[in-house]
Parts: sequence; structure tokens; C-alpha cells
Amino acid sequence: MNSNFDIDLNSNIIPKKDIIFKKLFSSQGNENLLKAFLEAILKIKIKSINLDLDKEQIPDSPDGKVSYLDIKAELHDETLVNIEMQMASSIYLEDRVLKQSSYMVANALKKGENYQKLRNCISIWILNQDYFHENKDYISYWTYKPDTPEKFNPHFEKSKIIFIELNKLRKADIITPTELEYWLWFIDYTNKERIKMAYKNSKEVQEALEKLRELSSDRALVDLMVRMDDFETDQRSRQQEMMEQATAEGLKRGIEQGIEQGIEQGIEQGIEQGIEQGKRIGELESKREIAKKLKKLGLPIKEIAETVGLPENEIENLI
Repeated sequence: MNSNFDIDLNSNIIPKKDIIFKKLFSSQGNENLLKAFLEAILKIKIKSINLDLDKEQIPDSPDGKVSYLDIKAELHDETLVNIEMQMASSIYLEDRVLKQSSYMVANALKKGENYQKLRNCISIWILNQDYFHENKDYISYWTYKPDTPEKFNPHFEKSKIIFIELNKLRKADIITPTELEYWLWFIDYTNKERIKMAYKNSKEVQEALEKLRELSSDRALVDLMVRMDDFETDQRSRQQEMMEQATAEGLKRGIEQGIEQGIEQGIEQGIEQGIEQGKRIGELESKREIAKKLKKLGLPIKEIAETVGLPENEIENLI
């Protein structure tokens, strides 16, 4: 591949899609790519790296249920690292992060070992969208800190969380790129000039791009990714259509009810008040209709409650 190679930003085979990301960085024979990427993130020299291949589960159909699509590895000093690619926004991101990082620490001690053997745990989350709006940096490092104004020496350092927000990187004006930025430009795959610059200046990114080209020639993989994209688009469209339909039905029903109440009062003010009341009733009915639709789709009660703004017990009683 030369510096004039074609980059298709609209391809279904792009590095930040879960399956492609995993194939690039956790396939046997690609350990050097993961090692180089982690060195750029952690700013350390890694002597060796072992992949946790037991967690590799790639679906063979668009609606295939995947338990794990993250990358787990162990460094030469027994540090455990987990990398998670998060393409879609989620209101439960922090809950997921806490659950996963806690699980890592809980399993960082082998059976029969004492606490002195507890391994360091690093959880890395690559987010496609902005999340920490109060922070302008695209990368942030998190550890436990006391909720006091006094300064403390470092404690609880065996658990660390790192967030990388790709959208902030896209908007950043970078004059002198680092190796990490070369890697992230490749993974983000949204800017041809930046990708070519990464290819030109990073030997490991160049190898990763060549691996990506090999994946692009895998017709079975391309077909799977196309079908998965179509499946996700259909799911989003169906949910949007159902929510719009439920909103319209609820508003119509509420306004009609409000007008009837106003007419019964027999005065113009009553009709106006009835319409306003009907709108409020309609909004509530819309929320209930949407909640019913989302229940039928199998979404968790807690997530539905967050989405529509109704109490969980009311959603549980909806039929």
C-alpha cells in the first residue's frame, strides 16, 4: 500500500465498529498492534502482552447476541487491561463503567492468593461522542479521590479508568501529533488527510491499515457488516416510528378529552382550559403509549422510565 491508497470513509469496514476493532486488535498475530496502541495510551514500554482469547465471540447474523465485544489483555507485569469501544451514546454509561471496572478488580485476585497479589486493573473506554462536556481534553484519566479539600498521597491506584472521546479529537487543532493521535485518527476513520498522515508517520498504524484492507476483502465479513448496519437502521427507524405514532395518538386523545370537558362547562374559557388540560393529558398519554411500545420491544423497565419520564411502577402496570 502506498501513500496514494484510497480511503473509503463510507465503508462498512471501519476500525471503530466493534467487530472490526476486535479483529484488528485481538486476533492472534496482531498482538503487536494492541501492544503499540496501549503503549501510546499508557505512555509506558510494554515488554509483552497476552490476549484473553476466551472472550472472543463474534456473531454470524445481524441480530446475533454478543456477550463480549471488548478486548481483554494482560501485560508483562500482570496488569489487566480492558478496552471497550462505545459507538452509541448511553444514559447508563457510568453504571456500565462502574460495573465492569468493579468486576475486573474482583477477578484480579486468583483463587488462594492474598491481597498482595492483587493485580493492577485499567479499563479503557473509547467513546464516539462527547460525554464529559465540562472537560475539553479528548482523554481523561480517572482514579479514586477523597471528597475533601485536603491533599492526599496517592491511594487505591490499582484501579484506573481512561476515557477517550473521539469527537473532541475531531475538533481539536493539533499541530504536532503524538503517536496516540495517529492511532486515534486511524480508529476514528473520519478524516482522510489525518489518516494518511498517520500512515506516513507511524509504522504500526501503517500495518494496521494494511490489516484493515485485508478485512475489507473478506466478502463474508463485508456481507455481515452490511446486514448488521441494515438491521440497526431498521431497529432505530422502527423505534422512532413507534414513538412518533404513540405521541400523535396520545396528544389527539388528550385534546379531544379536554375539549369535551370544556364544552360541558359551557363557556369559552372552559373550552380553552379544556384544550390546555387536554394537551397535558395528551402528553401523559403519549408517554404511556411510548412506554407500552418500548415494553413490547423488550427494553428494561428502568431504561424506559428514564426515556419517557414515568415512574417504574406505573410502567410495570401498563398492558
